[in-house]
Amino acid sequence: MAKDKGVTISVISIEGEECRLESLSALAEVTEGNLSKVDPEKLQEDFANVLAAELLATHANATIRLHKSLRFRAID
Repeated sequence: MAKDKGVTISVISIEGEECRLESLSALAEVTEGNLSKVDPEKLQEDFANVLAAELLATHANATIRLHKSLRFRAID
């Protein structure tokens, strides 16, 4: 569905975490997205590198779906 609508899926994973990379990397590949793994001990540096990538879209929307046992928490 994403490919049909021209949506690119890129995935950022933290090294050492189980997150079904086989499935996620297939989504990224089919939609011509990227798969990035970040080192938990170098999060700031690794995310800075990811965010330094060329801007591809503006006025974009993102939908984030979490497993039912996960939720976002407010940071005070």
